Amino acid sequence: MTRKYTEETKSKMSNSHADISGKNHPFYGKHLSGEHKRKISISSLGKYVSEETKNKISINHKGMEGKHHTEETKKKISVANIGRFVSEETRKKRSIANTGKFVSEETKKKIGDANRGKIRSEETKNKIRIAMGLTEEIMEQRLEDVRSVEKVWGWKTRIAEKWGLSTPAVRKFIKKYVSENYWRKNA
Repeated sequence: MTRKYTEETKSKMSNSHADISGKNHPFYGKHLSGEHKRKISISSLGKYVSEETKNKISINHKGMEGKHHTEETKKKISVANIGRFVSEETRKKRSIANTGKFVSEETKKKIGDANRGKIRSEETKNKIRIAMGLTEEIMEQRLEDVRSVEKVWGWKTRIAEKWGLSTPAVRKFIKKYVSENYWRKNA
C-alpha cells in the first residue's frame, strides 16, 4: 500500500530536501561495497515489477524523446562544448561500437537533404578535406591522376582501384573537384 501525500506535505518535503544534491548529499563520493551490492541483489530476487510500473519507468527514462531544446538552450550547450575534444581512446570505443552498423537509405536521404544547399567557407571545406584525409598533396595527386588517365571505357574504375575507393566515390570527387571547363576542353 502506497502512502498518498497532500500537495502541502509534498511541498514541505521538497523544500526541506532542496539543498541535498551534489556535494550536499550525504552519500556523495561514497560507493557501495561489493558485499553490500550482493546483499541488495539477493534481497531483490523474486520481486517483479508490474507492466504499469515498467511503462512509467520507460517513459521517465526517455527524457527528451519527442521534445526539442529551445534556441537559448542550444546556444548554451554549444558554448559549453567549445574547445572540448574527444580523446583518441573514446573515438576508438565509438568506432568499435558503430562497426557493422549501417545507415538506412531513408536516413542517408534525410542527411543529404539537410546538408544540401549549405554554404560552407573555404576554411570549413579544408577542415572537412583534412578530416577525410584529403591533404593538399593527396588532392593534387588525385587531380593529376584524373587529368592524366586515358579516357577509355572503365577508366573511373581503374582510378577507384588505385585510390582504394568505390567508383561512385570517384565520380563524386570528379564532379566536385574537377572543373567543368576541363571536361569541355578534353572531352
